[in-house]
Amino acid sequence: MQRLLRLKTVSRLTSRLAVVSKFPRYHGVSVLSERQRRIIPCRFFSTSTSVSQQNVGTQMSSDNKGDDPMAQSGFLLRITLERLVQDLSNEPVPTVALNDLLKFHNHASVDKEAILIENANDILRDMFILVGRSIQRFSNLPYIVLMNPHMAKIYECYIDTLRVLVRFVQDCSGGDLDIQPYRAYDDLSRFKITTAEQNEKLIQVLGNILEMHTDNTVDLREGFDEIDSSLVDDKNFLNPHMRERILMRLLVNHHILLNSQLKQTDDLKSLKSIGVIDMNVNVLEILSHSYTYVNDMAAMKYADKIEVNVKSILLKSDGTARIQEVGDIGNYGDFDPLVFPYVISHIEYVFDEILKNSTRACMDNKITRPIEVLVILKEPTSPEEFYRLDVRITDYAKGIKPEIVENLFDYSFTTVNDSEDGTKLLDNTSANMIAGMGYGLPMSLTYTRLFDGNIFLKSVYGQGTTVYLQWRGIQGKMV
Repeated sequence: MQRLLRLKTVSRLTSRLAVVSKFPRYHGVSVLSERQRRIIPCRFFSTSTSVSQQNVGTQMSSDNKGDDPMAQSGFLLRITLERLVQDLSNEPVPTVALNDLLKFHNHASVDKEAILIENANDILRDMFILVGRSIQRFSNLPYIVLMNPHMAKIYECYIDTLRVLVRFVQDCSGGDLDIQPYRAYDDLSRFKITTAEQNEKLIQVLGNILEMHTDNTVDLREGFDEIDSSLVDDKNFLNPHMRERILMRLLVNHHILLNSQLKQTDDLKSLKSIGVIDMNVNVLEILSHSYTYVNDMAAMKYADKIEVNVKSILLKSDGTARIQEVGDIGNYGDFDPLVFPYVISHIEYVFDEILKNSTRACMDNKITRPIEVLVILKEPTSPEEFYRLDVRITDYAKGIKPEIVENLFDYSFTTVNDSEDGTKLLDNTSANMIAGMGYGLPMSLTYTRLFDGNIFLKSVYGQGTTVYLQWRGIQGKMV
């Protein structure tokens, strides 16, 4: 009988995961009635061991459930899911360095299949942990918060992602995976991808997951805009959530791109990109693209554009320096490139956000003086040293009020549309075409800190603002 119950639990695990809890805990206490518990046996009622253990005694004793195989099966399923999420959320956040993403780059002999299978197992483990941590974080929110349709949609998305991952493991195991109640995480952890066919299936799964999570940031912003701010500490929630979301998308994209790239060649060193890392990033080119993008937005709102003057300094590995007065960044092609191996999308996002803020400030204050940009790239002087990129962006748009500077890196805080009481409002008007969503600076900080970079801001009210951007790249030995 116990064997039969376990088999029923395993077979129903992935299908039941699709049923999303619309009745989460309210401040740690389940809001479901006993009748609702019986109808929806698989939902996440509690994620703490003590509450789960308390439910064990209550559930098994009431209405003679010990004599009802179906009731026992549903109970085991729910406990399996609770324990799985709890165990996943207790795992530390995966630590990923740029060098980790290039770990196969210098292999003398390339076994492409072995590389991809090893990377596939790494990302599968990391995805389970990141998804589990997100589910736990959402399930800890007050009940009324998850009743918000935007928040519920994101919560649903992560539940569906866990379902897809578990189903992938079960499909690849050919039904041999015996997931035991109370140790589902250990059972799933024993699974290993071993064939190229399984890796191809994983790529399809990862692609679907990317699509599922496409609009989550918009929903998250709208959700937090609608809920009572006293219910959730948005900083403590959003800072880890956004970092782990960015990390999850980075790992997924890296594996998908790495598979595509290795199909083209056996020589890893000949590749211009290794996964998400572009080995020939020209910082001046990225800056030019961001400048064009922001000026196009400014033209739509203000029917005007801002000028940017750029100066670059390259500190070469041989100890010499090269200085270039670029001036108009649109002519970057006339100057020597500044090559900084990195993730292009991360640098570009930060440039976009900082230039949007500076441009909007200049336009609103009718400042015609150009924004000044200084780019300093330091090449490694030894195999163990890292590439360093420092960028200073200065505008003369009268600065920022001292009392709000400390809030600039808080989510949902914006200097667009100041209200009478000094708080900053979000809206969907044309003002947001150029700035004002409130996520740009904190997400820029998250992108730079992901690989040990940072952002600093100094503003003199009445004069202007300077933003200092710092990135640490790969080690010299990885080139």
